[in-house]
Amino acid sequence: MVSGGWLRPILPLDVVQRRFWSYVEKSDGCWLWKGGKHPRGYGIFNLPKTEAAPARKERAHRLVWTWERGLIPPGLNVCHRCDTPTCVRPDHLFLGSQSENIRDAINKGRLWEGSDHPLAKLTPDAVRDIRRRAAGGELHYRIAQSHGVNSGTIWHVVKGLTWKQVAAGENWW
Repeated sequence: MVSGGWLRPILPLDVVQRRFWSYVEKSDGCWLWKGGKHPRGYGIFNLPKTEAAPARKERAHRLVWTWERGLIPPGLNVCHRCDTPTCVRPDHLFLGSQSENIRDAINKGRLWEGSDHPLAKLTPDAVRDIRRRAAGGELHYRIAQSHGVNSGTIWHVVKGLTWKQVAAGENWW
């Protein structure tokens, strides 16, 4: 219980929650986190040590979900309907898998996909050409030269590690 020469008492949940909510600006819309933030914009709250767990940092919206609705099942994310990473309003949050979260972001125009990405060097037609030529036995480095990319890019395309939406012949989301 002693850390750095200071006693750190175990705080009751209501005290922790009162401190948490003091960092939230509530309105008719989003309830915005005004405390510390993760580099991606999510609110971060320093949870004190408890009898059940050591002190740690936790994303604010995940804490709200847990306090309001219960544990977050393994493999699921707490997502924002409002697309505001600092929002902690419970009715703006929902559970979703990583692929559902990505699909939601793409549908809302927050993520680029395939040739829409500003750094993309390939198109769906180029990917089909790459896969056809590789299936015919052409060497990856020769295919890479003709498309202006390196052979590692070709390998990833051929193995289906990138451009999965073209491999299936349809959009992956």
